[in-house]
Amino acid sequence: MRRALFVNVNFVVIAEREAEAVREKRARIIKAEAELEASVKLSQGAKQIAENPIALELRRMQMISEVGAEQNTTTIVLLPSEFVTLAQDLSRRLAPPPPVAQPRAQPPKPTA
Repeated sequence: MRRALFVNVNFVVIAEREAEAVREKRARIIKAEAELEASVKLSQGAKQIAENPIALELRRMQMISEVGAEQNTTTIVLLPSEFVTLAQDLSRRLAPPPPVAQPRAQPPKPTA
């Protein structure tokens, strides 16, 4: 009788471990799907702002309004979006040029 009880306890432990592994797998899949969805939404937002720069200014005003409504000590430093564009342009101009692929040396042709 004791042997049957021991086997049943082992079976329960194994089943619990398997169920935990399945839950962890499901959680990783859900997290990965959420990250993918967030990246798609961020990409769409970036495209929309690039097509309509005033959207960035409206978003900044909304952010200031949200921060101002809270009781906190947050300091906001606003920079015109032209500064961001200028910084991007400068970084592109100052970046080292991409390496040029060197042609491979041709092996000498055998002379017959």
